[in-house]
Amino acid sequence: MRSFLQTAFMMSCSHAYEAWQYMVSKGYYPLEPADLAITTKIGTMHQVVPEDQEKIQAMMMKYEGQNPIAG
Repeated sequence: MRSFLQTAFMMSCSHAYEAWQYMVSKGYYPLEPADLAITTKIGTMHQVVPEDQEKIQAMMMKYEGQNPIAG
């Protein structure tokens, strides 16, 4: 079941991308380069996600007992 759902998800993503490409080629979605200042500003709003277990555990301990949804 998991494999089926993974395949269905990937196919869905692929179809959505193909539909987007078609609409761009027909002019429904005009493209222009993103402003570097804005993309940099957005990029600095997010923290890097730790990729190794030691860092993940350290972050978990840092916020232990806090409600992550409460803001």
